[in-house]
Amino acid sequence: MKAKFIFILNFLLLTFSVHPGVSQTLLTDDFSYPVMPNIAGMNGWVQGLTWNPSSTIPVISPGLTFTGFAGSGIGNCVLIRNDSALGTCVRKDFTQTSAGNLYMACMLRVDSLTAAANEDFVICLDAAGSTTSMRNLLFVKKYNSSSFFLGVRKTNTTTYSPELYNKNQTYLVVTKYKFITGSTTNDSVSLFVIPGTIPVNEPQPAQVIAAGDDAENLGQIYLNNHAFGQSGNALIKSSVKIDGIRITRSWGEAVFIGINIISTEIPSSFDLSQNYPNPFNPVTNINFSIPKSGYVKLVVYDMMGRVAAELVNGNYSAGTYKVDFDASKLSSGTYFYKINTDEFTLVKKMTLVK
Repeated sequence: MKAKFIFILNFLLLTFSVHPGVSQTLLTDDFSYPVMPNIAGMNGWVQGLTWNPSSTIPVISPGLTFTGFAGSGIGNCVLIRNDSALGTCVRKDFTQTSAGNLYMACMLRVDSLTAAANEDFVICLDAAGSTTSMRNLLFVKKYNSSSFFLGVRKTNTTTYSPELYNKNQTYLVVTKYKFITGSTTNDSVSLFVIPGTIPVNEPQPAQVIAAGDDAENLGQIYLNNHAFGQSGNALIKSSVKIDGIRITRSWGEAVFIGINIISTEIPSSFDLSQNYPNPFNPVTNINFSIPKSGYVKLVVYDMMGRVAAELVNGNYSAGTYKVDFDASKLSSGTYFYKINTDEFTLVKKMTLVK
C-alpha cells in the first residue's frame, strides 16, 4: 500500500508536462443588475437592430439555476419575449478571437410556446464591429405546446438535435466554434445540451455543422428578440429565458468554475494555497499566485491519479487568483490538486466529506 501511495504521488509530481495554451474567459454575464425593462445601455450591452421601439429585452427576477454550473443562481436573467412580429436585439463586445476553439455556454429555459410559434435563434456570435456576419446561432424550434428542439447554425443552414426538450425545464447549453485553417468553409460549430450532470470532459456533441462560410473572427454576442424575421412568425409571443453567459476558450472554464482575480499586486513568488474550507462539502476555494504572466494549469486528481476536474488551463497575468471548485459530482475522499506553470509545480491534498 505504501509503495502504491508513493507511486501515485510521484505520478502527480512528475507527469503531465506543461504545454502553453491560450484558454481564458472572454466574457461573463450573470445579469447581476436590477430588474429593468431594457438591458440596452447596461454594462456594455448596446441596442442593435430595432424594428419596433416598444420591443425590448428586459432583465427579470429570479435568475436561473443549474447544479454544478459556474453561473447558477447568480443575479437575474433576461427574457426573450418575442412579443412583436419584428422586434429588437442587443449586442455586447468581447475579446476578438480568430483561432482555436470558442465556447459559449448559458442556461436556457423555455416557459411558453404559442400556437403561432415556429423557430428562431435567441443568441449568437458575430465578427467584431459587424452586424451582418452572424455565426454560432442557437435556435429554438417548437414541436408542440410543451416541447421543442434545439439547433445550431454556422451561417445559412440550421441543424437540429433529434432530442426533444421540455418546456419549464432549465438546460445548460454550450456551443463550440472551431476555427480550422486551410480553407474558408471548413470551420465547425457544435451543440451540446446538458439536462443534468455536467461532464468533466467535453462530451460528444448533440449536433455538428460545418457548411457555410467561415467567420473571419468572433468578437460580439447578440441576444435576439425576433429582430431578424426568421421563419415567418418565428417564436412570436413565446417566452425564453437566458442566464449565466460564459464565452471561453476551454470546456472546463465554460461550464464548471469561476476564476476571479483577487489582487493585481505582483506577488513576490509563485504560490498555491491550501484550499478553504478543508475538509469541505461540496464547494471549496483554491487561491494561487503568479509573479509574472504565463501559462497556468490547475488539475484535481483522485487517489488513483485519475483526473477528477480541470480547473485552470490557460495564460494569466501576474496576480493572485481565487478558483471556486464545486465537487458536488464527486464521491467523498482524499483528492490532490496540482498547479503547473513554466517555472513552478506544487501538489496539495484536500478532503471531501459528504
